[in-house]
This record gives sequence, structure tokens and C-alpha cells, in this order.
Amino acid sequence: MKYGGRTDKNQDEIVSHLRNRGALVLITSSFGNGFPDLIVAVNGNVCFVEVKTKTGKLRSSQVKWFYENTQISRGVARGIDDADKIYELLSKESPFIFTFGLTLD
Repeated sequence: MKYGGRTDKNQDEIVSHLRNRGALVLITSSFGNGFPDLIVAVNGNVCFVEVKTKTGKLRSSQVKWFYENTQISRGVARGIDDADKIYELLSKESPFIFTFGLTLD
């Protein structure tokens, strides 16, 4: 089991932006083993978010994690625009499950 994954260079910017908008953000990038980098909560809704650069690709362990956890909201944030979209989805009043910015072919 691998612990302590690498942190993408845009993670701090995304975390700061989400927190400034009022989201609770837990940084989980050190968990490794395919676990997403962030847990983001807004209005009682939660999303597991993998942070990638504009050209970054999911590793096989990350793809596996996303495939195995379809019962939760999950997504990929490549910048502030993606973070804003995830925030807006989480801001809805009714709890629901969504997948954002993720292609699992």
C-alpha cells in the first residue's frame, strides 16, 4: 500500500479558492493508494476531488478508486473554473450524487 502521494502544483490555489467561497476542504493527498486529493463539503453535500494540472492524467489506482466508488459524488479539478463548477453543484439544496470532469473509458 502506497502512502503519501504527490501534490499537484495547482492544489493550493484550488483549496484557497474553495475555502474563500465557504467550502470545508480537507486535504487528503497524503493518503495515497488512489484516494482523491480533497474532500470538499458545501451545504451538507460532499464531493471527493482529484486535483490535476491541465494536462495531468489519472493514474490507474485513481481510476480504480473512482470506478469502485460510484455511490458518492466525485470529480477532477484542473483549475479554478472546475473548482467553481464543483462548488456550484455542491451548493444545491437537495443532496445528490454527481460525477464531474471525469471520463472513465
